[in-house]
Amino acid sequence: MKITLTNNIYNRNNNNINNTRNNNYIKPHNKLTLSADSFQLSTRPLQNNKISFKGITKELGQIKINSAFDLIEQWQKLRWAPYYEALDDKVYPQNKEIRKINFSFLDNVPDDCKKGFIDAFKEFTGFPNLQKVSKKIQEEYVNQVQSAAKKTSPFVNIVAAGFDPTSSVGMERPFPGSDLDKAFVVLQNSSGRDDFQVINEFKGHLWFNTDQRLLSLNNENTFPEVYTTGVVHSILDKLDAIANRINLSADDKVRLLVARTQEIDPLKGGVFNLEVVKHLPFQGISKEQAKNFAYFIESVRDGKLLLKKDNLYNDLLARMNQSPFCIFSNVAQIGAKYTKPLKTKLVNREELTENFDKMSINEQFEMIKEIIKSVSNDHSNPIFDKYFRNDYDIGESYNRLNRALLG
Repeated sequence: MKITLTNNIYNRNNNNINNTRNNNYIKPHNKLTLSADSFQLSTRPLQNNKISFKGITKELGQIKINSAFDLIEQWQKLRWAPYYEALDDKVYPQNKEIRKINFSFLDNVPDDCKKGFIDAFKEFTGFPNLQKVSKKIQEEYVNQVQSAAKKTSPFVNIVAAGFDPTSSVGMERPFPGSDLDKAFVVLQNSSGRDDFQVINEFKGHLWFNTDQRLLSLNNENTFPEVYTTGVVHSILDKLDAIANRINLSADDKVRLLVARTQEIDPLKGGVFNLEVVKHLPFQGISKEQAKNFAYFIESVRDGKLLLKKDNLYNDLLARMNQSPFCIFSNVAQIGAKYTKPLKTKLVNREELTENFDKMSINEQFEMIKEIIKSVSNDHSNPIFDKYFRNDYDIGESYNRLNRALLG
């Protein structure tokens, strides 16, 4: 899901998209309001019924850095997500230049300002203790999910919320500003309002208020999937109708269940889902929606729960346990990832807890600067590359499956 300052808001009365620019929306203070940018129900098909924004980065006003206090004050303004926008760099080439300006306060900093900033960064994020960083990220997610539900309606309950436990946060080796892989939220909507109005408003509250210095929601592929129980049941009914058409022998079922815990090749692991898409679109369910729902339902099935309301969650779990789609879907391979060796970059991060405090003040500051910029993938210092570089193009391995699911 893309969300930034310039909104494409679906018009209730027609299928046209109205471009609404609001350059004064994000303010560097603790209270934000959604009144300026309301989220309206789309009249488009279900799979397109989400918030959609053009990805233009917002410029952060600069102040002169004369002290550690100035440096900390400027960093605090980087709480808000639009200052990091990096999703549409190819469409909006000015984004990189705007982000360069936004991060420029970290350049040419007087040496006597650095120590105070480093101490503030460590205190707020828990860094370099990556277990503390992981805990703070999860706490931020829990707090903001709860807050977003309350702001949306007193008649909206959180059924469950969680994420992929095999991610850097789950493995307790994240940097501040990491995202929560395959994060999800299930809501119960008793407000009397349309489910998608509730989902869109909830997403807006979550995105506009989450502190990106702790938890990044600024990644199209890792923004939490949000569904209501009503939508979950509706989609499952349709996908199960398709799943029941697939003639699976007893041996097929065993192989699919084994793949859930052992197969780490996305194309091999997702064979059931590749059969399902042959029957799509079906009753308003597109291939794109089925793909997204598969990632979501597997996180509910195999992910780490951070929040749950027992009676509502148990009802959801009972429905999933009866669903052939839930039982055999395997696009994320969360269960199988436990068998994979830890990524090299995460192994390298283990040394930081002990070694960071042995670095010089300048080295510590440069390391922190790279962490701050990495939220937008703007880090570039080769000295610290080993802490950020993947062993291989993980995204492409899943893109091959995703392309097949949409083909």
